Amino acid sequence: MAMYFQDMTMPERVALTLAMRDSGTVLDWSDLDGPMADKHSTGSVGGNVSLMLAPIMATMSIYVSMIFGRGLGHTGGTLDKFDAIPGYQTQSDNDLFRRVVRHAGCAIIS
Repeated sequence: MAMYFQDMTMPERVALTLAMRDSGTVLDWSDLDGPMADKHSTGSVGGNVSLMLAPIMATMSIYVSMIFGRGLGHTGGTLDKFDAIPGYQTQSDNDLFRRVVRHAGCAIIS
């Protein structure tokens, strides 16, 4: 809200973005033989774009690594939908995540 009313300069936006990015573990995907992409969603009723888009992009040799959180309300998030698939594991360590992205071209985890 403060940013909306006070605005931010471009250097301030860049500094905030880099600080947020570097506040946790940063995965390096530079060893892949194609581009890496991300698709983010806030979730919604019937929001199924992520479930279809990641494999479609992978068929075009674009790697997709998606890390999502849980749904915040009645709509349920992408991970909540994935939890309904028997045997699908939404929680993974970084090594398994990287192996799946390399092998399948995409992965969605929490």
